[in-house]
Amino acid sequence: MSYRLPAAAAAAAVLVLQGCATAPTPPQPTEDLNVGIAKTCSFTPVTPALGGEASSTITMTNDGWCAVRVKQSDGTPFQLGLLKVRPEHGRVLIQKLGGETRLEYTADPAWTGTDRFTAAVRPTSGADAALQVAVNVSMGEGVAPPPAPAPEKPATTTRSRTPTRSTTRRPATTQ
Repeated sequence: MSYRLPAAAAAAAVLVLQGCATAPTPPQPTEDLNVGIAKTCSFTPVTPALGGEASSTITMTNDGWCAVRVKQSDGTPFQLGLLKVRPEHGRVLIQKLGGETRLEYTADPAWTGTDRFTAAVRPTSGADAALQVAVNVSMGEGVAPPPAPAPEKPATTTRSRTPTRSTTRRPATTQ
């Protein structure tokens, strides 16, 4: 035995079932985008002008990384970053994360002082923008200061502790 539903009833059933369905939620990021950040990390915000130059300053402790975060004037991340001048006392990672472009600086272990680097960021269209970054690094909590250099020892001559034997014969003495 089969039943036939009128077309209007079938359409109404489909609409009711669609109303019950929930839209799938996009997967949420599980990664913390700030893992490893220095305990003290601040930077001067800047929006680089296309074809121009801008400067920023990072102030951080040497117990992680710290980044200058930049976006294009329309709020989107830059498409590409290129390190033009490397820092002397650390390393830089340029990446797009969370809707921004990050220029992450990590100081050499136990190093403190001032450093600098220059990067170019490229937008979707238009000329690159140059970004000069000055970095001020202080000692972080729990970071041991670098060991003092060992004093230089004066050059000394070493003596052999093994007794030496003479190979010359002495004449016998008579009494």
